[in-house]
Amino acid sequence: MDEALCLATRILVMSARPGRILSEFRTDFIRRFSQGEEGVEYLPEYRELREKILAILQNQYMQ
Repeated sequence: MDEALCLATRILVMSARPGRILSEFRTDFIRRFSQGEEGVEYLPEYRELREKILAILQNQYMQ
């Protein structure tokens, strides 16, 4: 999860079976990190997006 948030510009969250795209998120954390901004993982928007993605995944697991 954290690797995707830090390295991607686009994150797709997929369902289990059948595999389909549930959500798409755009992110710029890699740009910020590459420009020397440290502590990206502590930003409120990073944590918020991480929680959203985790909630979607947990919801899929519970079904």
